[in-house]
Amino acid sequence: MSFSNVKFAPPQIATEAVKRTELATDLLNNDYRLVICQAPAGYGKTVAMADYFANLQATGHKCAWLSLDTTDNDFDRFFELIKRSTHAAQAPTIIGDSNTAPQSDEDIWEWLTTAMVDQNAVSHLFLDDFEVISDPTILETLSMAFQRLPSPRQIVMCTRSRPQFKYSNLRLNGLVKYIDTDALRFSNDEAERFFQLNQLELGLQDSRDTLLRQLNGWPTAFQACALQLKHGQTLASVIERSPHQELLSEYILENIVEPLDQSLKDFLLKTSVLNRLNAPMCEALSGNHKAQEVLEKLYTDGLFVQQLTTNPPQYRYHKLFSETLYQALEQTHPQRLIDLHQQACDYLLSTTNTHRAIEHALRAKNTNQAAELIEKEAMKAIYRSEMNEVVNWSTQLPETVIAQSPNLLLACAWAHNFSHNFDSARNYFEKLESYQHQHGLEDSLNHHLSSLKVFYYFLTEQFGQIEKTAYLALKQLPVDAYYDRAACANCLSYTYILQNKLESSRQILMSTQGIELNSTTYFALMCNYTVQIVNQVVQGEFEHAEDRLQQAQVLAQRIGNDDAVAQSFHIPIAATLLYEFGDIDKTVDLLERHLSVIRNYHPNDWLLLFQQ
Repeated sequence: MSFSNVKFAPPQIATEAVKRTELATDLLNNDYRLVICQAPAGYGKTVAMADYFANLQATGHKCAWLSLDTTDNDFDRFFELIKRSTHAAQAPTIIGDSNTAPQSDEDIWEWLTTAMVDQNAVSHLFLDDFEVISDPTILETLSMAFQRLPSPRQIVMCTRSRPQFKYSNLRLNGLVKYIDTDALRFSNDEAERFFQLNQLELGLQDSRDTLLRQLNGWPTAFQACALQLKHGQTLASVIERSPHQELLSEYILENIVEPLDQSLKDFLLKTSVLNRLNAPMCEALSGNHKAQEVLEKLYTDGLFVQQLTTNPPQYRYHKLFSETLYQALEQTHPQRLIDLHQQACDYLLSTTNTHRAIEHALRAKNTNQAAELIEKEAMKAIYRSEMNEVVNWSTQLPETVIAQSPNLLLACAWAHNFSHNFDSARNYFEKLESYQHQHGLEDSLNHHLSSLKVFYYFLTEQFGQIEKTAYLALKQLPVDAYYDRAACANCLSYTYILQNKLESSRQILMSTQGIELNSTTYFALMCNYTVQIVNQVVQGEFEHAEDRLQQAQVLAQRIGNDDAVAQSFHIPIAATLLYEFGDIDKTVDLLERHLSVIRNYHPNDWLLLFQQ
């Protein structure tokens, strides 16, 4: 999986930002395992936690930062991001795109559940914008991990809504710090420091007190008022117009954006479609060839822009500010918004960033281009185990468009199959069969359709259909259709094991031994190895199974890091062998460390592995 380095970079603290000393002191002096900072937009959650992050680093702690977005609501992607963030945190600086695998074999679960004595290990993990995570498997796994999080490890979450995972045991033991809107409001002392840092003189005490009462400690309101005072507004007019929370978006537009010169307003509106800001992309969208200077000025002026600690520096708008600009553009110039998304898509394609370009093509309502791009990227995403990404794309495309592309139908069927959305998976492969009957398919698609159907029947435990469909496919598939033949054989062989037809299973497996290795057949071969080992375990041949497992582990090391599905197959059987040899502690440890790659295993797998 490839990730932008900006996801691992905390915002840089502006010189005029108020240090949340009391909050940081409390967090530093108490052994909290979980810190939840929850508040609506505009309360300075991210800035407060970035300040805590800086305090930790200043006192010698190893910290990792991860900014989340909606595409991260996928089990494999989420935990791969955590691994990358913890490894990135150990480098002095983050340079370039973080698209290489971690150099260490350390697994994220070792970090989450084991007290590591290595002084270089990350001790604090910050998860920003956690409200985008709703996948139940992620939340359930986190719930379990939190119960065993050792001291001095700590997870810090910034979120707009209360996280939907369980942490009651930690709360009962006083190990959770919950930071809400009241805790994030500026105290009177912090309000005074804010105006001092911004070099603003408020004059008479009565006027000062009136303003502070109206602002009610709300950090974004303070920033909005400071901007007006810096641009020549009188204190009386600021007090008269001081924002209430429910009117903040309107207030920002009327009192912050509208007074700016037209070129700067255009820049803000045109770049509001971007999640991350860098000079080349901002130039492409705004037409302003001094985009780097504009970004630096926006940051220096405190205009709701955060600088990320990347090299070279990149920026992002405060979420509430960005949403306000985007909504204003959507309401007043909807066609202009569509055109900007198309420009962003074209720019990203020119930099070969097809994956990010897809989202802009969809928002530009360019369904033909989006479908074409998704058709190219979908199977790559599936090999990276990014099933939810493909499922999300498929929900944004009209069904009529998907139905016209056999490659899209195949990719959508596989993605929904792996995601256990079986009704949708069946819908897509039936449409692919209909397309086949009407127009015919290329040979490779015919082969893939055969293995897709067998795998669907396997996951839905329709064992009678597996035997019939797999036998027919194996008769019809050519000998060089390695992946599809092996996939059908694996499902059929595994079915025979479940039916206690062990010799039939062995014969089927032996028929696939000549499989050639390439990027599309590793998955089938790893599955083949695993099914053979299961067969040997069922027959009590544990030593032979252990030898075969070692071969599978060697193969897993040769598989590229973009094929998480193939890499995961041997983990449950390895745990089974440890269990059979009586090493319960190692069995539990192995399973806990690899939960992130075995979540798709069916109950039948565990019934087979642990009851034989």
